[in-house]
Amino acid sequence: MTTKIPAWIRNSLTASILIAIWAFTGTIVIGWAFADFVESMNLSYTDSVLQRRSMHATEKLANIVVVEIDDATLDDPERGWLGRWQEFKRRHYAEAIEHLLEDGAMVVGVDVLLSEPSEDPSEDIRLSNVLAKYSDRVILWFYAGATLSDHVFPLEDFQEHVENIGFFNERIASNGTIYTTETHRLIENSVYEHFSLAVARQYYRTVFSTKSMPVRRTPSDSSYSFIQYGPISRSIPYARGGFGDSFFPVPETPDRFHRLSFRDVVSGNYPHSDIQNSIVLIGATATALQDRHRTAVGTVPGVYLHATAVDAVLRNQFMSFLDVRTEWFMLGLSIFLLSALGFFIRNILVFGLVILGAIIGFRLLGDSFAREYGLLFSAPTAFLVAYLFVFVGTSVYRYLYEDAGKRLLQDTLSQYLAKDLVRSVLENYESVKLGGARREIVSFFSDIEGFTAFAETLDPEEFVRLLGIYLRDMSDIILDRHGYVNKYEWDAIMALWGAFGIGTNSVNVRHACEAALAQQRAVDRLNTTVFSKHSITLRVRMGINLGSAIVGNIGSLGKKIEFTALGDSVNLASRLEGINKIYGTRILISESVYAEITDTMVTRRLDRIRAKGKTQSVRLYELFGKKSEVEESTIAFIERFESALEHYDHAEFPEAAEKFTQILAEYPEDRPTAVLLARAREYAVTPPESWDGAFVMTEK
Repeated sequence: MTTKIPAWIRNSLTASILIAIWAFTGTIVIGWAFADFVESMNLSYTDSVLQRRSMHATEKLANIVVVEIDDATLDDPERGWLGRWQEFKRRHYAEAIEHLLEDGAMVVGVDVLLSEPSEDPSEDIRLSNVLAKYSDRVILWFYAGATLSDHVFPLEDFQEHVENIGFFNERIASNGTIYTTETHRLIENSVYEHFSLAVARQYYRTVFSTKSMPVRRTPSDSSYSFIQYGPISRSIPYARGGFGDSFFPVPETPDRFHRLSFRDVVSGNYPHSDIQNSIVLIGATATALQDRHRTAVGTVPGVYLHATAVDAVLRNQFMSFLDVRTEWFMLGLSIFLLSALGFFIRNILVFGLVILGAIIGFRLLGDSFAREYGLLFSAPTAFLVAYLFVFVGTSVYRYLYEDAGKRLLQDTLSQYLAKDLVRSVLENYESVKLGGARREIVSFFSDIEGFTAFAETLDPEEFVRLLGIYLRDMSDIILDRHGYVNKYEWDAIMALWGAFGIGTNSVNVRHACEAALAQQRAVDRLNTTVFSKHSITLRVRMGINLGSAIVGNIGSLGKKIEFTALGDSVNLASRLEGINKIYGTRILISESVYAEITDTMVTRRLDRIRAKGKTQSVRLYELFGKKSEVEESTIAFIERFESALEHYDHAEFPEAAEKFTQILAEYPEDRPTAVLLARAREYAVTPPESWDGAFVMTEK
């Protein structure tokens, strides 16, 4: 047996799919129409993620030492470190390289473009000799331009004396920030690697005492297979996948590296133990040399871009953008789930908070991906735009379609239902089956005794005015106790509790009984303040029952429809109201109502009756009030009455008649005592043929 999915769920899911498609399409259109702005937003997001990632990294990075050509170096009066970049004495580079390698450096990378000859040839010869001596331990740098004519190489003599050189060029994004750089490039049939990779490769060659390390380069790869040698495996992912794309270094701040001044290295005045087994990079940091580049974590000297990339290789921690297909799948799935959720969260403000939570959650997810997996979202703005599209689309859809029904229902219910109940009904709109549903409800009926005579004593205008006052006050009490005023039939009022599936039986019964007692007090007040002026005293009969009924829109479809309740339980409440005439009571309740309030309210057990044509009998109870409000003398009277009723129920009619006689002598105006006394006397003389304690009514 298959379970049928409710129509409102099917409709909501269908609408969710449509809204998700609309949001997805709208996001693509926005990205195309405002491409520059969206790109700027994406890069700002990337900056913030990388900055947060950098904030969590505070430990010093081992194995890498940066020798800074700093302001102290330029200002050294003893050596006259003055003039342009190329006018540095080449012998000072030679001395620094010798000191570093003699102190145990594994490899020295010189981030200085030695492309022009010195004025003193002996300076270049001095450096060439050192490079020749340590040809397998020194990496030089060159600039790789867009074309062959743009390349700037070191002096040919320097190139001939080292085994490897590496390139650098700026890959600047639209916001002026460097995020990526090429891993390798083919120049005149020779493959050159990025300077940082060339340094790292030479380091591993020194560690493994080998002259070569094979590199596997396949066009279909999404990464650069840098090293596959022995226990070392390094595949550098491309930023966005695809052969030839850029390598994404992890931005690191200078404070995380061991730093030495070039001046101190040349003079030998530095901790020599810091150099042992390390990678050393020599580069400019002095402001006047202008070798500074904008990164996500701020403007840093170029040598630290290389140091960062080398560190990433050593720790095998790279960064790249998330696969585009995966990212768009996550986007599509998340906007569908949010769209579907929007139809289950009825409060639009709460749904707005959910959308805000989704945006915050996406941000936290981005931070986590970057920190744990080195992955970045390449189109984060798409998620923000799509989520806003979902919120707007869901809101508009609900306003045009779903909320139209709500507004109509609100206008209708607000005339008959308390405001808090109206809100509750609207928040559970789909679960309110206005077409008909079986529910446990409390039915209430009231009627003015002698209404016809009351109407005949007044002129029509005054009669309508006074009736309006009465109905207004009674209705307000019902609404204040969370009831639903179902209908008026002149002076008669029908009210329901639980018609919309709100509230438990015990709560609804308590509210109905409290409303009935409050109405009786209000009637007494109206008799004193309003109706006494017309020599009129109102007496109102009420009946209350709890039971199952069909609740919904009932009537002639397309002609006249009324939201009401039908069933035996409703009929019984109406009948209880009428039975008050027999016993002279004002509020009669059924056994089901009595069971829910017996601990909190005072009642009097009355007769058991069986309606004409029915086989089941019903016990009647008269409602007096809350236990805290009923006097002790009244409770004592009720106990005496129910003691007499016990004899009556057990067919002990003479004993019952005797006790009822005693009670009536003290309370001559108590109509139930008089009725049951008359019956007990009759049955004492002529006992009924079969007795189950129920009186069979001859009228409906």
